[in-house]
Amino acid sequence: MNPVLQQGSFGVDVLRLKELLNKQLNPAQKLSFSLIFDEKTTFAVMTIQSKFGLRVNGVVTSEVWECLINGHPTVEESLPFRWFNYYETPWMAYALPEQGQKAIDGKSHNPRVVEYHSTTTYRATRDETAWCSAFVNWCLTKAGIQGTNNAGAESWLSWGKETYPRVGAITVVQRMNDRYHVAFYQGKCPGGIWIFGGNQKHTVKSSPYIEGKNYRWVKYRWPK
Repeated sequence: MNPVLQQGSFGVDVLRLKELLNKQLNPAQKLSFSLIFDEKTTFAVMTIQSKFGLRVNGVVTSEVWECLINGHPTVEESLPFRWFNYYETPWMAYALPEQGQKAIDGKSHNPRVVEYHSTTTYRATRDETAWCSAFVNWCLTKAGIQGTNNAGAESWLSWGKETYPRVGAITVVQRMNDRYHVAFYQGKCPGGIWIFGGNQKHTVKSSPYIEGKNYRWVKYRWPK
């Protein structure tokens, strides 16, 4: 039986895991042959989990072993995005595990959403305050990248450099009501795009945005 492994694990099973991961990864990103489950190994596991449609958390479960050993059938085609390469988009290693975080109805406030707010100069303390930009700032900060530190989605229009619609790109959309929203690009959908972000129906989730229905235009940004 294959053991459950995660960052900090040590032993020959970690070495075997790395050998299997190296067969799935780009040769330029091969893992070192050591017995230590380090951060780079965690990112590699997340890439595989995303590729095969598993929960993205960096923990090697029996499902991950099955994918690596037996070639578990991918469900990528049924997902609203192409898989993320965590070497190219390390911020997504922090974004995707947040899926499901949501604002709390009533007088209480989700402390995680308040934590997102702490990465902006506005530093709101309520989860009713718009938090899409705060979420993007939080993910980039976790990845060691300077964001806008601004609570406004429009602040991302001049951040970084312009790019094309590629997976993980910071995506700014102008809604039909002329307000802005910012999230991460996932892929195309009929008539629009899939984006993953915070405060999408008050939740961290993936959502389809249809041109002419949900937004007027979109701009994509990438770290310099």
